[in-house]
Amino acid sequence: MSSFKLNRVRRLLGRALLLNLFLAPGLYAETTEVSVPISIDYPLLQELMVSQLFLGPGNTRDIFEEPTDCNSIKLSDPRLSPEQETLEIVAHVKAKLGLNVFGECQELLDWEGDAGFLGLPSIQPGGRSVKLEAKESWLVDPVEGKISSGPLWEAAIAGLETVFGSFVLDLSPYTDALQQFLPDVLPRSSAQQLQALADSLSLSGLEVASSSLDVDVNFAVEATEIEADITTPLSEEELQQLEQRWQMMDALLVSAVKHYAAATSLENLRSTL
Repeated sequence: MSSFKLNRVRRLLGRALLLNLFLAPGLYAETTEVSVPISIDYPLLQELMVSQLFLGPGNTRDIFEEPTDCNSIKLSDPRLSPEQETLEIVAHVKAKLGLNVFGECQELLDWEGDAGFLGLPSIQPGGRSVKLEAKESWLVDPVEGKISSGPLWEAAIAGLETVFGSFVLDLSPYTDALQQFLPDVLPRSSAQQLQALADSLSLSGLEVASSSLDVDVNFAVEATEIEADITTPLSEEELQQLEQRWQMMDALLVSAVKHYAAATSLENLRSTL
């Protein structure tokens, strides 16, 4: 998987985790169960599928058990989309079936059409990955329509379900990567508490939505005692430093307002500034 795709999923998790860490009520008062909703849009999910399953030239995949020059069933141009509570994958198919007779291929079938697969997303044991459970597979001839029997069907069905059923959305690399910035957002937690938090990460609430695959990332934040902050009056020197910094900020703000008031051609905006 490319670092670009990995970073996109990591950002989804990171942004949602940070938001929930800061907004979770009583985060440090007691043990808190935090649920982070994330949405993986279907174009990204399709990219992940292609990078995992379609490794042949031009993003192709041969699903024949032992592809040869005489027998092959090659998939290309896969498209992933939601279909009620399942995910539908449709791909273009080029198939050749024949018999090798005395070293020469006797062609029996040269076919081109589409293949379809319906898979129900499910969270796997361990709670950090999602797979597709096969519900239905089919072939579609451009003239005769859906194919559900015959030698081509028999040769293709097992391969279709094996290939698409092997697609795994593994979020463990991304959840593991969250440990890198947990000390920054939870500075009062010990290394053991941070590790416990990372180990508690799991998935739940999987849902096929209209524009994305939605899932909740759950984790537990252990109780941490907070020492009361002791506030002391500022010294004379600290007050002077504060005054100087405030004056610098005030001067910077006034300068910026004057600059943009002079630069704009909008009379109402210039008057407001």
